[in-house]
Amino acid sequence: MKRRQSIDGLVQSIPAGIVRGLIVLVCFFVQASVAAQTDDAVQYDVPDIPDSWAEALRYKNEHFSLAFLFGTLLDYTNWDQDQQSIDQVGKQESQFEVRSLRFLFAGTLDFVGPWSYVVAIESNRFDQATENPHFTLMDAVLTRGFADGTKRLAIGKQKQSFVYEMVGDSANLIQHERFLGPFFKSRSWGINYTQTYMEKRLGLQLGWYNDWFEDGGNFSGQGNQLVFRLTGLPVWRGEGAEVLHVAISARYQDDENDFLHYRGRPGSNVADFYVDSGKFAADFSRHMALEALWQRNNLTVLGEYAKAWVAADAVGNPQFDGFYVTASYLFNGELRPYDTMARHSRRVIPGGGWGALEPFFWFGQVNLDDADIRGGSMEKWGVGVNWWATRRWKMSVSYGNIELDRFDVVGTTKQVLFRTQWIGP
Repeated sequence: MKRRQSIDGLVQSIPAGIVRGLIVLVCFFVQASVAAQTDDAVQYDVPDIPDSWAEALRYKNEHFSLAFLFGTLLDYTNWDQDQQSIDQVGKQESQFEVRSLRFLFAGTLDFVGPWSYVVAIESNRFDQATENPHFTLMDAVLTRGFADGTKRLAIGKQKQSFVYEMVGDSANLIQHERFLGPFFKSRSWGINYTQTYMEKRLGLQLGWYNDWFEDGGNFSGQGNQLVFRLTGLPVWRGEGAEVLHVAISARYQDDENDFLHYRGRPGSNVADFYVDSGKFAADFSRHMALEALWQRNNLTVLGEYAKAWVAADAVGNPQFDGFYVTASYLFNGELRPYDTMARHSRRVIPGGGWGALEPFFWFGQVNLDDADIRGGSMEKWGVGVNWWATRRWKMSVSYGNIELDRFDVVGTTKQVLFRTQWIGP
């Protein structure tokens, strides 16, 4: 019989670490609040740095520009598991985490045509599990734009154009964390080409990737990856006040040194992998994903489905799939702006005062059980609220209920996740 506890029992006292972290962040920006009241065009009641400070971190001449940006995500995750869940994945420890501390340099190079560049590094100082004690290179991409604004070519380490929640900015998603992790790879070295048609109502993205350059292996052993994404805007009204985005994408993955591996977490970076196929002999895999995003004024509904067909004779050629759907409502009249070139929505910019509240609901499932692979089936639903306090500050909390069917038992995990993020300047 499953052990049940109330939500009140879940939310235990927040440790001193997260309190100290919040105090440091708030105090850093309080000193700028007086200046921000007269300097910025939009006035917020939550202290933030003034826009003039952000401009001081930018440089531009006729051939070159540079902007320095940084951001941090602070999480506290509280877990409550029944005994079956503990037997499946081990005890999940409630803890505070510096989820991300990222530094980004971006700008333009106007020597031979309009080029832009992005270099992003993430601190590993708070990650005790990493082998790199200092930094990880997240992005290093050089992009060539074209005069008509409908085409661009990106070369370097970058995101793959597959699965909406990966293509989009993680800090600007409705939900806290990506869920379809088993079906995409976050970043890879390669080439990506983007073009829009029909006044940007139709978009095409093509990519080729191979990580031998970074991993130090041989070219064939690291696995070539090919990506295709076709997006459409059958509805586009009121300069983005009403949007219907649909997409289909495909991804081909060569084996990596004769093996493939699928695994996923239940929506928290500090969690263990709940579904995990283990590493198994395979030749290649083919992935397909469907996307649908509907935005009308304050309401957003997003859904995705992904499926993998794996060529692995030794384990019966398994097929895996997953999906999620989420819906939210932004109070105070704000919109989630849609980027017609990147083909996803950007961050919410509140209109001033105390910002905007965004309650949301979320449901999803990932199944890695098929043929001879017993990776487990995970189902999760959750509710939460985002507070977009300023154009840089966002605070949020969510409650999730996770059921994992694995090892011939069903385990239940309850999760409460608090997040504070600052992205700027």
